[in-house]
Amino acid sequence: GETSGDGGETSGDGGDGGESCGAPLDRPEVDILNVAESIAFLQTMVSGLSMTNLSQGLESPFGKYTVFFPTDAAFAKLPTGLLNCLSQPENSDLLESIISHHILNGEVYACQIEECSTATMLDGTDVSFDIGPVDCGGSSSGDGAGSGDGAGSGDGAGSG
Repeated sequence: GETSGDGGETSGDGGDGGESCGAPLDRPEVDILNVAESIAFLQTMVSGLSMTNLSQGLESPFGKYTVFFPTDAAFAKLPTGLLNCLSQPENSDLLESIISHHILNGEVYACQIEECSTATMLDGTDVSFDIGPVDCGGSSSGDGAGSGDGAGSGDGAGSG
């Protein structure tokens, strides 16, 4: 995978290996959750996933998803006590909703994302990808792909 700024991109396929963007690879399937568990700076999101039912869907052979993993540094910028609050059992529905906003149904590679393009996340919301200096306008969530360091999506991507 690649690392850029405050985040990283993790592909379940092991990266592009010089092959064309998004082309099927002749490699064994690797589930995205196991890949993320092995990356030190993604552990807050991995921990959050383990508290929801979403983690089961990210394990092979359940399906192809792309996950925009906020880094631990991004989570550290949240207000004090918020993560502890979200980890309480009575807030599991809210936690699952927040994490669902970081999951895209389908396999998407960073090279396939175009400036100002949009996608519908697993929670049903549309996000706009702001990957450069161009202002896409209308993106209230600050979502991006591989850029920025807010706790919204955009601190890293994983596809598996």
